[in-house]
Amino acid sequence: MKKISHIHLHLFDFAHYSQQLYDLSSYFMQKIHGYDVLPVVQHDPKDRRFQDQRWTDIPIFDFLKQFFLLHQQTIQDFLEKIPHQHKDITFLAMKNWIDSLSPSNFPWTNPIVLDEMIRTNGDSLWKGFQRLYEDFQKDHFLSLASFVNLELFQVGKNLATTKGKVVLKTDIFELICYEPAFADAYTIPILIIPPWINKFYICDLQPHNSFVKFFIDQGFSVWIMSWANGRDELKGKLLSDYSASIHEALSFMHDHCQNPIHTIGYCTGGVGLLLSDNSRSLIETITLLAVPIDFEKIGDMRLFVTPKIIEDLKKMNDTHGFFPGDMMANMFSMLRSNDMIWSNFVDLYYLNKDKKFFDILYWNCDTTDIPASLHLDYLDNIFLKNGLIPRLNDISQPLFVLSAENDHIVPPASAFAIKELYEEATLVLAGGGHSAGVIHPPPGKYGYTINCQVGIHKTWWLELRDWLVRHDTSKSKHHYHHLPTIDEAPGEYVYHKTSHFFDIY
Repeated sequence: MKKISHIHLHLFDFAHYSQQLYDLSSYFMQKIHGYDVLPVVQHDPKDRRFQDQRWTDIPIFDFLKQFFLLHQQTIQDFLEKIPHQHKDITFLAMKNWIDSLSPSNFPWTNPIVLDEMIRTNGDSLWKGFQRLYEDFQKDHFLSLASFVNLELFQVGKNLATTKGKVVLKTDIFELICYEPAFADAYTIPILIIPPWINKFYICDLQPHNSFVKFFIDQGFSVWIMSWANGRDELKGKLLSDYSASIHEALSFMHDHCQNPIHTIGYCTGGVGLLLSDNSRSLIETITLLAVPIDFEKIGDMRLFVTPKIIEDLKKMNDTHGFFPGDMMANMFSMLRSNDMIWSNFVDLYYLNKDKKFFDILYWNCDTTDIPASLHLDYLDNIFLKNGLIPRLNDISQPLFVLSAENDHIVPPASAFAIKELYEEATLVLAGGGHSAGVIHPPPGKYGYTINCQVGIHKTWWLELRDWLVRHDTSKSKHHYHHLPTIDEAPGEYVYHKTSHFFDIY
């Protein structure tokens, strides 16, 4: 500690820090005497922890809020100045630790919790603490699954219920073709390639918010790939195997439909699509949904991917050959610990609210394992080396590129980097995050902007529909009833359950 102090303490601005403390104390004294004064530290309006007006109107809680934010910013500024080879991951760890100390996370310093406790004569806190004691003894405490009601959803019952059939099955994927809504469909079919780190039914949740059903109802022939759980039988599979699987699905569709295909790649599914170089002749258009292009602009995700972490993953995965799905989900939660962990913690254990009944959160918890070889190939050769951009030099198809404004996994700067290579690409910026920004059914909660123009207050799904129709106005008889039937949708692979990290390591 002495060594650290000797080297780095000169970087700390004691004078500025002391002045801010003095200003905050002065602010507090003036506010409790009824003066209208400007705050010393402004909170981000998007920070949901302090959006309630009580954090501003009640002087003591306003002081606690600003005292916390002042120290949070002071520590972050100090860490930014320290030269350290692991500064980024240290910064994230420190940020998560500081976030855990927010006054919103403690019942006696949160005005919302105190008001509810008074309203219920302490019943809300007492019952919340009882639930906390029970959940603390369960596996995976504080994971996203502990905040979601997992009993109210069931795949094949109230999720992934759109009618269809599995028409092709390999050890890596199932190809599902959906039953058409009309006898005639647009001649060019749609193939959706979901991320292999999740299950496909993010695109087919419930009837009212199913991306699949929406496009079926618009008159399209819709197909989707369902990835297998990456267990022992997929040990050793690489990115080339997954991009070859995409080519296999496209070839099957082309053979049966005798037409090129509208392709829609979501997240890593879009990466696999772009890496499937030999599939270009089978493709009519390319739609990329929250697909990372420039990994130098990937944001905080880079904090989890360093050469040292790659080496650790190689050692950890040599034994089992797969990467547990819940480990990926927990990593994503850490990137937004305030929204994904602490806000849920307060709601569940202090305010005694019911567990969340939200289909996207259920899907987030229903993870899938990933072949370790695939994951390491992706991280080492695509992520760390920014290896996708050099492969994007032969695309001639029209491009529709979607990013979400609050996406913490694939920021817009990364997704829209493809514009530097293809100026004619259509860029759509949706509201919401990585999942809610994509799964955004009519009428549309967030709205969107297209090519940086004026915002449109409806779902971007309508924009994609119109864009696809401009590239295919003809209709013909659907091939559905002439296709083989291996299984009914949603198929077999979607039911396979993931392993849990702490059960293995």
